Amino acid sequence: MKNRIISLLCIFVFCLSAFSIPAMAEAIPAESEDVVQSELDARIEQDTAYRNEIVQLYKNKEYDEAIDQAEAFLADNPDSPVAEKFVKTCIYSYVGKAKLLRDSHQREAALELLDTCIERYEDSVDIQYAIDAKAALNKLIKDETPANGHVFHNTSVVRGGYGTLKVKSGSYPVLVKVEVASGAHKGEYINLFVRAKSTASVHIQPGTYLVKYCVGETWYGPGEWFGSEMERYQCDTTLEFSKLPYYSTWELTLYSVVDGNLSTYPISAEDF
Repeated sequence: MKNRIISLLCIFVFCLSAFSIPAMAEAIPAESEDVVQSELDARIEQDTAYRNEIVQLYKNKEYDEAIDQAEAFLADNPDSPVAEKFVKTCIYSYVGKAKLLRDSHQREAALELLDTCIERYEDSVDIQYAIDAKAALNKLIKDETPANGHVFHNTSVVRGGYGTLKVKSGSYPVLVKVEVASGAHKGEYINLFVRAKSTASVHIQPGTYLVKYCVGETWYGPGEWFGSEMERYQCDTTLEFSKLPYYSTWELTLYSVVDGNLSTYPISAEDF
């Protein structure tokens, strides 16, 4: 009987241990989860506070600083629980800077910046904002491409006589500069825009003129013209436009032609 009591007591102790151990095992993970959540909350609060400082830079249009700080944070903290929000702030800063470049007639640079942003953050849920900005800028560039024959820097010193200058373009659009070569009005000029594979004409006052032109694939606007890939040339002879009762007609074909009698040579941006 005594042995049975001892056996039953051992069984009771064993059962008590069996129930107690799982209970303790369950209690430990529950406590750890609270700690982990507390640490996560603290990390989110800390990172969000820093992001708010970057957002303020964005609101102040300090886009370069906002981009630099956001990208530095992402490089050092790729595992941040709010990393995607930093990406969003960064994308918005890229677009904001691109709009500033657009408005200051640096549209080529604006497109390059948006391309960089789209390539870098293509997997972000917010990248459509940059994609839409690029599409809008491309549409603006296309819509503002001048009509064939449009004259920039229009001045009656050069334009408006009985002489005629006719210009034919090749595969790319060109901007032709007709500049007074000598005399009291030396340096006065007009710019004639000729679309690709087109012909445009303008009436020119009597006088002697230098002819320069630039050519490129994409028109970005006045001052920027055809962007960084633009090529500039000058005709190696001057054009003479006669006084009444005579008048002169010149026809320039700005691509290689058989038996052409006009030569050109490259010039720098400063000489254009």
